[in-house]
Amino acid sequence: MVGDSPGFELAPCPGVALHPIASEPLFVALPASHRLAVRDAVTLDELADEDWASPHPDDDRIREYWSTTLLATGHRMRTVHEVEGRLLLELVRGGHAVSLCQATFEEIPGIAVRPIVGNPLWYRHLLAWHRAGPVAHLGPTLVQHVGEAQRAVGARSSAYRRWLRDHRPEPDLRAG
Repeated sequence: MVGDSPGFELAPCPGVALHPIASEPLFVALPASHRLAVRDAVTLDELADEDWASPHPDDDRIREYWSTTLLATGHRMRTVHEVEGRLLLELVRGGHAVSLCQATFEEIPGIAVRPIVGNPLWYRHLLAWHRAGPVAHLGPTLVQHVGEAQRAVGARSSAYRRWLRDHRPEPDLRAG
C-alpha cells in the first residue's frame, strides 16, 4: 500500500502496477480535552493558532502537500514537532499538538478525530506491485480484497462513518 495526494501524485515506475483503492479526506486528530473536540467538524480558521505534530519531510511529499494546500486557503501550519507513529499520538493525546490523520483512523482514548469543514485535504490509497513479480497474476483479486479491507477499516471509525453518511451523494430519483 502506498499513498499520494492531489497535485502530488506518485510518478509511475516502469514495471510497477498502481491501482487506486480509495480517496478520502484527511481529518484532524485533537486531544480529547481540546475545546474543539466537542464539535462534529472543525474549520481551518479554528486550527490557525494550533501547534502541529507532523511527519518528517519525506519523498512522499505529504508535508509539502499539507503546507501548500493550507497556504492556498490562507492558512499556515505551525509544525513544532516532527514525529511519527506512537510519539505523534502521545503528543496529541498529551495536549501538546494537533495533527492530520487519515479519515479511517479510529479514535483511541485521549484522542478525538474530526473532519475539517470543506474537506480541503485528501489522501489516495493505492495498491502497488511489480508487474513481473510473484503476485502479479493476483492483481484484480488483491485490488478487490484490499478494497473490502479498506471499507471495513473505515466502518470502524465513528468519525468517518458520520462523514460518509453526511457526504454520500443523494440518489437521482429522476433516473430510470
